[in-house]
Amino acid sequence: MSLTEADAKRLGYDDRVAWEDSLRLTVPLAAEKMGIKESNLRWVAAFHQEKGHPHVHLVIWEKEPVRRKGALSKGERIDVKKVFMKEIYADERVRLLQEKTAMRDLMRDFAKASTEKAVQLQREVSLEYGKVQLEMTAIGATKPGIPPKPYPEDVRLLSDQLKELSRLMPGKGRVALKFMPEEAKQKAREIAEKMVDQPPFKELYERYMKSVEEITRLHNIHPEAIKKAKDNAHNDLRDRLANVLLRGASSMQDTLVRGSLNRERGNEKPALQQEQQVARSVWRSVWRELDKERMRQEAQSEIEKRRELQRKTRAKQRENEQDRER
Repeated sequence: MSLTEADAKRLGYDDRVAWEDSLRLTVPLAAEKMGIKESNLRWVAAFHQEKGHPHVHLVIWEKEPVRRKGALSKGERIDVKKVFMKEIYADERVRLLQEKTAMRDLMRDFAKASTEKAVQLQREVSLEYGKVQLEMTAIGATKPGIPPKPYPEDVRLLSDQLKELSRLMPGKGRVALKFMPEEAKQKAREIAEKMVDQPPFKELYERYMKSVEEITRLHNIHPEAIKKAKDNAHNDLRDRLANVLLRGASSMQDTLVRGSLNRERGNEKPALQQEQQVARSVWRSVWRELDKERMRQEAQSEIEKRRELQRKTRAKQRENEQDRER
């Protein structure tokens, strides 16, 4: 079962927990469509948070074989698919039904007086909904996308960098950039600078900086002012990412301690796996933070452009009114 990334974000199926909750509810129902009783049901699933199409691999079987036919019939496949789709799109169907009912009632009431007014109202409702979505994104209330998977060499490099950073950090106290010793601050910022220059992160970074420049140009076109605004935005973003890296390095500290104990017991492999797991988690966290800031900055840029357009429109209207009065 898979969804597009856009659908997954909209429906809330972009993480393992959501899929797990949904499958626990729907798998017994799907098995029933196959003629498998819940008492005889066994299943296992794996969630893959793939960028572009998060999906689940699901295997269902019987504890004690009863079915004589392994393949599902066409009718069974349709019934099973309906079970999963009904659950996945349940909230979406409720929302669309509510919107449809509300709009139908509005259209019915206004159509009695004027069809044109009803159509105009529908347009205004859609416009307001878009504005709300934009404003929510501008304050960071929109979920970021699904991070791309890092290559093994990226994981090894980040793991080494986190271990190096963890050694520069104090072993206690609040994990935040402003509370770190200068050497740790510099290292965290250095890693953040290198990460935003890598291909998976660079596109988001460039879009973020482009939006900063667009907002600045609305009010000041001097090169020095634009450069200052972009430098400030870069430093702010870098420090946000540095904080994510510091939290990851703190987790790496704990992992290294556990790994040392495992090595003393002659168990090397789990320690290495745990270190790489921390690195992958930090990779995803940095990407999400960058994507969230990119979306927020782009939304703010769009809001500012719309406000500037409204100001120019009002100024033009005032000029026209003054010309008519003359």
